[in-house]
Amino acid sequence: MAEEPTGLALQRAIEQVKGVLSARPVFDETGQLQEVHVLAKRSRNARQIVQDVEALCSAQFGMPVDRRRISVAQIDSTESEDEPSIIRVYPRAVQVNNTGSEVEVKVELISDTGATYTGVASGAQSAANRLRLVAMATLFAVEEYLNDLCHFVLDDVVSFDIGQFTGVLVGITLVTSGGEEELIGSSLVKRDVGEAVVKAVLSGINRRLLLITSSEAS
Repeated sequence: MAEEPTGLALQRAIEQVKGVLSARPVFDETGQLQEVHVLAKRSRNARQIVQDVEALCSAQFGMPVDRRRISVAQIDSTESEDEPSIIRVYPRAVQVNNTGSEVEVKVELISDTGATYTGVASGAQSAANRLRLVAMATLFAVEEYLNDLCHFVLDDVVSFDIGQFTGVLVGITLVTSGGEEELIGSSLVKRDVGEAVVKAVLSGINRRLLLITSSEAS
């Protein structure tokens, strides 16, 4: 049997650390470990996870890594209105380019640190599909923000009327190596329906994910 590549072996080992759902080690062109991105349950302290990952990389694989280069994104196992999880990215721009029967949607998000993340989705030109493409582009941008630690599947986007208001409802499946979780987000349409879709996506994700920067976890 062929020997498992070191990067994959390291990833799988990190994913065995208590509380870790998935991991992505990053190497430079010479094969040196530069940083590690981890998705974990929020039931365990991020600092403890960082310490365990640091020790594992050094002791088991001979790959020392500065704990400041280990970032942890966490998923809440239970919801709490008193201490909500917040993805710290916000809508910045939605661009829709029509090319005959095709449409391309570009969504740009901005974090509270000023960094921008972009997602692009394209497909057939129709009013309903345009909303789906906005949602997909938003999810792609969030995946970039989370360093591809997890993936999202768009289940559906529907509009609804309640009283004198119009809103959008988005169904999303969060996929990690630990399994799947269904999320739902909603937003009222105030100025633009595309912007409302972006906010609905973030609304659904905000209930589950909290990015903890390496400086907070160290």
